[in-house]
Amino acid sequence: MQTGEPAESSVPCAAALPWVQRPGECFRAYAHFAAYRDLGPGRSLLRAWRQQTGNERATCVPGRWTQWSQVHGWAARAAAYDAHLELQVRKQNEAAHIAELAAFRERARKAATHCAEIANAALLRAGERLRTLEPHEIEPGMVPAYLRVAAAVLDSSLNAEAEAIGVRRLETLLDNASDEDQASG
Repeated sequence: MQTGEPAESSVPCAAALPWVQRPGECFRAYAHFAAYRDLGPGRSLLRAWRQQTGNERATCVPGRWTQWSQVHGWAARAAAYDAHLELQVRKQNEAAHIAELAAFRERARKAATHCAEIANAALLRAGERLRTLEPHEIEPGMVPAYLRVAAAVLDSSLNAEAEAIGVRRLETLLDNASDEDQASG
């Protein structure tokens, strides 16, 4: 293929992915665009030219680069690429956060269930002990206190379990928001 000739195969999804080679864009123009694109948000034609030539002292770019940049919309295509990469990073971060929430929810659920089992067992033992006590062994003022403590522990455990399950609701809300972002973006 000679320089300046269009690439043999056009990219059918170039409109959907503006950072890929466009139909009619020669291989050299695309290669130089790719170098420009891959410099990231602080990019410039001069930085791309310097990188491509290895000439860090260059002070201007050739007219052909400027023309290709304008004709093929390098700045807009590179900005679209930056937005695409940022979206990918955001999706990965959201997925990691959702996984952390799920792990936390599971740990909290297990801890709450364990505490509830212990509190329930304490209530059962207290009930059994109360049934076997002789009236002279029971200090009347202490019975309500024991029952209040066991009931409070059970209530606290159940609330912790409910809170752990509530974290799942937050995950659902985050999933829905992420799905809406994808549908609108």
